[in-house]
Amino acid sequence: MKKLTLLFPGFKTKALTFSFDDGIDSDIETMELIKKYDVKATFNLCSGVSKSIKDEDVRKPGQLCMPLSLNKAKALFSDPHAEVASHGYIHPAYGHIAPSDALYDMLTDRRELEELFGCLVRGHAYPYASFNEDVMEMMRISGFAYARSCDSRYDFKLPLEDEWFHWRPTCHWRDGECEQLVNDFTTQDNLYYHGWLFYIWGHSYEFRETEDGFDRFEALLKKLAFRDDTWYATNIEICEYVKAFRSLIYFADGKAAYNPTQIDIYMRAGHLCGSNLVCIPAGKTARLV
Repeated sequence: MKKLTLLFPGFKTKALTFSFDDGIDSDIETMELIKKYDVKATFNLCSGVSKSIKDEDVRKPGQLCMPLSLNKAKALFSDPHAEVASHGYIHPAYGHIAPSDALYDMLTDRRELEELFGCLVRGHAYPYASFNEDVMEMMRISGFAYARSCDSRYDFKLPLEDEWFHWRPTCHWRDGECEQLVNDFTTQDNLYYHGWLFYIWGHSYEFRETEDGFDRFEALLKKLAFRDDTWYATNIEICEYVKAFRSLIYFADGKAAYNPTQIDIYMRAGHLCGSNLVCIPAGKTARLV
């Protein structure tokens, strides 16, 4: 069998995704920049917290940020540039509360968000980065596809199959290593490995509390956006695509594969010299050689 290398849609060798926690009013400016540079981001919301906010509530003097009301969140994130994901109904530390309370909270948040937005919610970001093996199992049985942690990995590797419920981002936007990672991602070619994923996370309130925070974020977007080699996707789009690639069923001789999913899959079959670029459409079989 030839070496099979995952590529992203359109035979792109790289992907970029963002993730922002808490659902706060600084997400408004953040979404403006996300749309301006035509990238995508996942916003992790706490529906129970947002329920306590009225549409007419405004920030108090000196208050940097406040949670978005449910109506304002719906208006802001009902956009193809955004994925709505869960961040806990009342943002509890799952690893430090009773398992029954944790399960109730994560399921309640998922139900509330799905009812509000009218779509599946399958992503999560752990509040306070608090989780353990039991919490990860509860995520699985609650119907989530992934859950993000906060411990940066500082590389562009894709999660392994057993890492979706401990999905480590590449870095936080304020990490000292972020600038070098941006340089590596934009200047180095990925010719030999599975597609690179640059996953940047944070809280949009940090753009307000950091001097020139939004300017710094926009400078980062200017370097990363509008690249021909990069797929811009939400967290769930990345997750579903990688899982679909790993679901391919190969013929016994290794010369063809069947795609049982609803997602077109792109790959390189063979080494760089003498390789084939192959697209296996959803529900179809394709030759690899």
